[in-house]
Amino acid sequence: MASAFRQGKTFALSGARSMVRWRERHYWLAGAALALPFGATPLSRGAESRLASAANVLGRVVGDHRALAAVRDGDTVRVDRA
Repeated sequence: MASAFRQGKTFALSGARSMVRWRERHYWLAGAALALPFGATPLSRGAESRLASAANVLGRVVGDHRALAAVRDGDTVRVDRA
């Protein structure tokens, strides 16, 4: 699974990939959103986490990334610099 959060900036970075690691934070290019993968997605094979399209790594989740499973559409999520 991955949560994607729309945000106001749009930009493209080099090195984007669709195969991502759990706990990483990504800028999802196609959705102009922040993606926070925390498990397998419908496109994943086995234990991998695969996004629908390429994203750039921006950082990583500090703490228990599995807590993201409780986030629902419309919830407010706060992202801070560690």
